[in-house]
Amino acid sequence: MASNRGKIPFSQRLRELRIPWLYVGILTAVILAVFVFALQQNSARLQQMLQTEAEMQEAVSLREQQVLEIQRDLNSVGTMGYIEVHARSDHGYLKPGEIRFKIANEDILNGYTEEEMQFILDELAFNQ
Repeated sequence: MASNRGKIPFSQRLRELRIPWLYVGILTAVILAVFVFALQQNSARLQQMLQTEAEMQEAVSLREQQVLEIQRDLNSVGTMGYIEVHARSDHGYLKPGEIRFKIANEDILNGYTEEEMQFILDELAFNQ
């Protein structure tokens, strides 16, 4: 019993401390404000990162399409079809017996549908 002498129980010491509730309220409000501020900052960063991720995904998709097109082109380079297409389109070559028509006034073609134009071209080719 001699060891308990001079010791004040914790509950009694807590009552004697008498911290004004106003200070506790202010401290709680400050901590809450800091927490809300940090939460808003993180939310803004998250939105920015999600936007960046979406843009990067779109860029990756575009690059993947470009890679597929390049691979397709590489597979066709050197084939007879590739050479023929590029000889005709890039250099204006014709096959034997073909005739090139150059339309001087393209305004004449306005008003025709695709089907009518194809019919005209077929007739021209057939009457050769």
